[in-house]
Amino acid sequence: MDANWLDEFLQKQKEDAAQGKAYFVGLLPLLREKGISKLVMHYDGCGDSGDIEDVVAFSFVSGTEASMEVPELDKKAIGDAAYNALEGQCGGWEINEGSFGDIVFNTVSEALTIEHNQRIESTEYHEFEA
Repeated sequence: MDANWLDEFLQKQKEDAAQGKAYFVGLLPLLREKGISKLVMHYDGCGDSGDIEDVVAFSFVSGTEASMEVPELDKKAIGDAAYNALEGQCGGWEINEGSFGDIVFNTVSEALTIEHNQRIESTEYHEFEA
């Protein structure tokens, strides 16, 4: 095994995170044109597979945030952006017990946030004399 594998892995993670953010920033004009102030993508994965399961759009109406019907958008671009951002921050999110959460892109502040929950299996050993 190459001695630099960890450095290469960390570099790839950094590149994926930057690419994910760049994809979302590239979608800003389209999202703003559609009146979207926030895009929330729910993901879930386990057993070595995972998916973006739901996409919800929000818009500010009279000073309050309200969900809105997700307009036809470039789903491949949104998927690419979401997967790159997720791999860049939470690589392995789909492995074993997996993980779930939301990727939140705020088009007003241009903030990209990943709300990540990792599933963990634990074992406790007890020994009793009978």
